[in-house]
Amino acid sequence: HPLQYLLHYHLASDASSIRHAPYILQHLSSRYFSPSPHVQKWTTRITSLLHSKNPGARWAAICIAYRTSVLSRSLLVECAPSWVGIILPLLSKSEPVPILKAAIRYIRLVLGAAADHAEFQRRLVIPAVLKVSAALASIVEQCKDLDTKTLATQTLGQLVIAYPSLHRGLSSRLFALCHSIFGGSAPRVTDTQLLNSTAALFASLHFLGGKVGGANIWRSSLEGVLRSSWSAWAALRTTFPSTSQPTQDAPAESSTTTALNLDKLRCGISAICALFRTPAQRPVQVPVGHLLALCWSLMTCSADEEGQSNIDMHARAAEAAAVPQMWMQGSLLLSCLAHTMRHLLAPHTSRLIMMVASQLEGNLEPSQRLAFLRCAYDLVHSCPIVGAQLGVTRLTKGAISCLSPLYLPGPQTREILETDPNQPKKHKKRRREYQGTDALSSSKILICATREDRDVILTALDVIGSALQNVELLPSVQSLSNRVLLSVLLSLPSIPPTSFSCDSSFHGRVTMRVLEICSKTVQGAPHAMSKITGLVLRSFPSEGDQQFQFDLLLHPRRPPFVRTLPCVESLSLYLAEESIEETSTRRSLGL
Repeated sequence: HPLQYLLHYHLASDASSIRHAPYILQHLSSRYFSPSPHVQKWTTRITSLLHSKNPGARWAAICIAYRTSVLSRSLLVECAPSWVGIILPLLSKSEPVPILKAAIRYIRLVLGAAADHAEFQRRLVIPAVLKVSAALASIVEQCKDLDTKTLATQTLGQLVIAYPSLHRGLSSRLFALCHSIFGGSAPRVTDTQLLNSTAALFASLHFLGGKVGGANIWRSSLEGVLRSSWSAWAALRTTFPSTSQPTQDAPAESSTTTALNLDKLRCGISAICALFRTPAQRPVQVPVGHLLALCWSLMTCSADEEGQSNIDMHARAAEAAAVPQMWMQGSLLLSCLAHTMRHLLAPHTSRLIMMVASQLEGNLEPSQRLAFLRCAYDLVHSCPIVGAQLGVTRLTKGAISCLSPLYLPGPQTREILETDPNQPKKHKKRRREYQGTDALSSSKILICATREDRDVILTALDVIGSALQNVELLPSVQSLSNRVLLSVLLSLPSIPPTSFSCDSSFHGRVTMRVLEICSKTVQGAPHAMSKITGLVLRSFPSEGDQQFQFDLLLHPRRPPFVRTLPCVESLSLYLAEESIEETSTRRSLGL
């Protein structure tokens, strides 16, 4: 029997159990636990290893018990009472980190498996949940290992959602635990995984109030982190004019540093986003005005504002350096609000889109531009837009400018193109021919060298694709967008994937995304895009089933127009036929 072999040759001693634990975990199978006398010997050996004085043997026993419980539900129900009684006290002792992690994972498995087993839940889970949660809270408060704290916080969040009524006695301790982490840390920022797990735990605490009090707890939690975020914002703008600062904010303490307040702001934004992502049992009241005011203050702050005359220049420089991070946090919050609130943002979308478009027109780093582009896509894609013609137009222009690496020539090509052919020969620059050393050169310039550059291109295409479906877009900008996309679509096959990006799949992803946008535009406007239908059809890849797209392009499922409508796209496909507005827009974008 396989279990007999493992018992005789791999679990014979503590040292052998530690040495062969990876092999055992890899080769265990559910068929090993069919009814057999060796199954009882297997569970007995695991129990004896759990009582071992060797920490390594205890770790191996917990891991094997976890794997056994995953593979056999009957053994989980049968052995969990005895194994949990041995493993649970380990959470309150100063055990090594691997033992704590393995113990947390095993207990989480046992408590999660009791959802559909009423007797098992009554006999084991209900008496043990409060003890487990208290031990996990102590681990989060005292343990120095970030991975262990993150795992304990994640487990706490899952247990609170699964057994909310059993955690009401720990509500104040859990709230204090979350707020202690949300207080930030400096100079080392709060770990991202720990912050996300803490935010998820904080967002689940409103379940402790039940159906009646849960909405009030959710609202009070949101107001608390919103006040904390406003306080952090005010502490980051002490050397700038504070005319837009809310009156309820308290002045920032002089002892707090810019890094600490920036991390506190990051924690507050994460908590707000987690609250909106977590479902509520009953409808809740959302302070839309206060949330959008925070987004506006974060995304419109600038380092060029005039401050007071007598200020600390070091504090001023530190706060000015924090402005890009404040933009990022504001974009993250606004994207979350656009995803979750949708129609509630309809009265404000025009102003928000204009603000994002004006920020995209500035000189931004790729990471900052990516944050604003994602925010713009979420607004255009998720929220209803009314009366935002100017904002959508400016936003589309900004997205087109982000595609400049695809349609503007590089430095060497531009140098050749800018050479006047009518200039005398002696004034012309000699064209640099290929040299043998170029084959050994490692300084090859890529169009999209970093991951952020690649994400900017893809997100800008998403923004343009969503904007083209919006009726608010000006016809001239719509025509220019179609021409730019068509130019990119026709030029991409001539660009080698190796010179496009270090990611070999990125070239194909961009091509398919541009092709998808062009095909949707052709399907949506059969008359306007009739001139480029053939070009789009020729751009489809030869492999794959494209019959559905071909049918939509050649035979659109819609009744014919009663009268012929004026179509800007069909008239301005060529450069000589473009309108004056389109010419000015094209020149402003450097096309």
